[in-house]
Amino acid sequence: MWLERTRHPRYGVRRTELYYQPMLELMRLLESRGFQVWLVTAAVQDFARSYSEDVVGIPPERVIGAWTQPTYVKNDDGSVTLVRGDVQVDNGHENKPANIEARIGRRPVFAAGNSNNDEPMCRYVVTGPRRGLALWIHHDDEEREYAYGKPGRIGELCAEHPAAHEVSMRRDWARIFVGNGDR
Repeated sequence: MWLERTRHPRYGVRRTELYYQPMLELMRLLESRGFQVWLVTAAVQDFARSYSEDVVGIPPERVIGAWTQPTYVKNDDGSVTLVRGDVQVDNGHENKPANIEARIGRRPVFAAGNSNNDEPMCRYVVTGPRRGLALWIHHDDEEREYAYGKPGRIGELCAEHPAAHEVSMRRDWARIFVGNGDR
């Protein structure tokens, strides 16, 4: 598998070793309290599913990503095959809440994201009929990870809504990565 063979150019470790330790700790805490944790990504769903259970403990059926609608094909021998179709379903920006609703069937009470791509998902959580909480993981630690540019839409959500909060990697995280990628 590509993930097993390739190394991150900056850190020299497998990409599966670069999952965020605080994120994994929060996921385990939520699960221990009876919450169901889903992985919602703009990445290709099948790719994220290929490693999600082994790396972060999320089973493939709880991964929502970009996907291609499969097409049903009945073979000459009577068996059925699903083949890649033509309909592409994006899971970025404003598509995330709709895909969450389609897959989960309810509005989540918690979301965490790390980019403007996640702002619609976080806004969906904090503006629902029930109390919700959204966290923005701000990549602002150039020394241990990266420092991204201006916060934009997700920073604005945190400024305007009392249930949306910024978490600074530089200020709030003692440890960034799991395993050999730790900084």
